[in-house]
Amino acid sequence: MRVKDKISKNLWLKTPFANLVRYVPSGIYFSRIRVRGKLIRRALKTNKLAVAKLRLADLEKVERQRIEIQGAVTRGNLRFRGALAIFRGRLHNDSSLKPRTKEFREERISGCQHSVVVWRFT
Repeated sequence: MRVKDKISKNLWLKTPFANLVRYVPSGIYFSRIRVRGKLIRRALKTNKLAVAKLRLADLEKVERQRIEIQGAVTRGNLRFRGALAIFRGRLHNDSSLKPRTKEFREERISGCQHSVVVWRFT
């Protein structure tokens, strides 16, 4: 083994928890999860183990949902109703939007649905 490989190997420290590693020079914890064969490494932006465990669970859930949604789109199984459900879920869970913005977008959705129904029956 080369000297460079030994040095880089010592930079990452395993933790007693699965999918959680610590970068030694900064002390920051990283997630190292595999979703559908793809390795995802993300910084958890903390140097506390308890906080890192909580953030790891949240990150893993988000990544699995993201891959699931992308898979539905690439397989061609996503219909308008499914896309609308995903959009509404994101809309209601987005705390950066004001309530009136959410209402406006719901109004636009209902307008689109109404026009599609009218178009189908004419």
